[in-house]
Amino acid sequence: SLSAQPWLADHVVLGSVLLAGTAYVELVMYAGDQVGCALVQELTLQTPLLLPEQGAVQVQVWVGDPDQDGRRPVNVYSRPEGAEGSWTRHATGVLSPQAGRVPAGLGQWPPAGARPVAVDGVYERLADGGYVYGPVFQGLRAVWRSDRDVYAEVTLPEQDAADGFGLHPAVLDAALHPIGLTGLLGDEAVLPFAWSGVRLHATGATTLRVRLAPADDGAIAVAVFDTADQPVLTADSLVLRPVTADQLGAGVPDVAQSLFAVEWVPLPDAESGTTAAATELVWGWHGQVAGELPPVVVAELPTPDDAVGVVEATHAASTLVLGWVQEWLADAATEGSRLVVVTRGATDGSDLAAAAVWGLVRSAQSEHPNRFILLDLDDHTDPGSELGRILTAVLDSDEPEIAVRAGGLYTRRLTRAGGTGRLSLPGPERLSWRLDVLEPGSLDNLAVVDCPGVVAPLGVGQVRVGVRAAGLNFRDVLVGLGMYPDSAAVMGSEAAGVVLEVGAGVSGVVVGDRVFGMFNGALGPVAVTDHRLLARVPRGWSFTRAASVPIVFLTAFYALRDLAEVRAGQRILIHAAAGGVG
Repeated sequence: SLSAQPWLADHVVLGSVLLAGTAYVELVMYAGDQVGCALVQELTLQTPLLLPEQGAVQVQVWVGDPDQDGRRPVNVYSRPEGAEGSWTRHATGVLSPQAGRVPAGLGQWPPAGARPVAVDGVYERLADGGYVYGPVFQGLRAVWRSDRDVYAEVTLPEQDAADGFGLHPAVLDAALHPIGLTGLLGDEAVLPFAWSGVRLHATGATTLRVRLAPADDGAIAVAVFDTADQPVLTADSLVLRPVTADQLGAGVPDVAQSLFAVEWVPLPDAESGTTAAATELVWGWHGQVAGELPPVVVAELPTPDDAVGVVEATHAASTLVLGWVQEWLADAATEGSRLVVVTRGATDGSDLAAAAVWGLVRSAQSEHPNRFILLDLDDHTDPGSELGRILTAVLDSDEPEIAVRAGGLYTRRLTRAGGTGRLSLPGPERLSWRLDVLEPGSLDNLAVVDCPGVVAPLGVGQVRVGVRAAGLNFRDVLVGLGMYPDSAAVMGSEAAGVVLEVGAGVSGVVVGDRVFGMFNGALGPVAVTDHRLLARVPRGWSFTRAASVPIVFLTAFYALRDLAEVRAGQRILIHAAAGGVG
């Protein structure tokens, strides 16, 4: 359980109390040590973990079963202390039992030819750029720079704080501070994103010598030694990415930052019928107002002719209701009344023309509050016998939108997405599942479905991949809506991840490779595909970027080379390249 009270509160980025990225490394290295995996082969930080001003968060480190080479998946989760329900994943990676190489020492210190960089006032300057470090994190003591590499000397200000750590996250974090000081990666605020090949060689060190060596792909190799020039920690690659205050806010483990969705909920006290208003109705109003009007006037949208197409019906219904709204607002006699526009099938998607009418009237409601009410009936409601009761409840509630379903009255409310329990993802111990629609035609019935094939023995040429990111493209939408020509297709056609296992006859990829490509059903933790449909992820690419490439790339490649037969030297015009089909 972590709170913002101890040394963790000293790490503030862009105004947010943030769990240091190096703390994930320490947590995962400790977990790996418990299962004989000393090498953090890969660790990707997905969502920042922000500590609330009040209370604490629970943190869980989960290590999975080993593969044939002893590698194990690892994930770091959190949730607000005392909360129930799902955990938020902040980091994911792979642990390995490989020994890893022991680096040579730095030799002469400071390195010959390295130029000193002034560190006076460094933390004041970093604070101006959005990084605020408390006393425990202010460990940078000296910096030198050669033509390519950066060297630093760091220490842990509170020496006794190192107890219980392999390498205290604050001192490892200080080892990265020269990145911001020297502009090694530009002037943007950056945070650790992906670590590769991390190994702890010794524990207990509190004064360190550091070498940061940038690579051509934007990554940085990190080597940390003690004052006796013995290795303490090495990382083959560290990729950092820019971060904004909005992105940090997205990681706040607080209900105030939750995503919300619109739901139809029962109308409170809808059955009471305590008010006698609205019992006098003008039924079938067609825009002709004469005399004094009752509290509500009802206008029902006519049922469209089955022989009329959807476009024509929508145009006719919208034109009709637009005329009603305009005449209603133009007549001073309607000032004390509300126009109730009655439809059928507008809220369940069964009548697109009625749904368009709802959109139109909502616009009028926003400009003229308390002048219009939307009422959607189902096929079981008889307006002649039940409308008086319904309108009485509507006026009692003062709701602008009501749907009647099986005699019950419902209104729209914002509800926390995922809070209804309708879609709960399995825990990390279960791998044989994916997301899919139960019945094609709507994405509302998205569910977790079993897919035992992803853990079954591999066939010739097959590869099993631990999915880190899955692309969602126009094809997936068509599949989910039941509009794709191939009825056997499932959502999840492109993804990126790490190779977990290869079948006979596989060439080009091996276990541990970062790959991306085409799949059939990749919206889950594990997917299987043909090795010919995979490629290695280019260095410097995130899994998210890689997962978004295959469909759009192949679409453009096929369109330009095979269909258009474009040749080198030709000039072409590309229109709508960011469209739904890539």
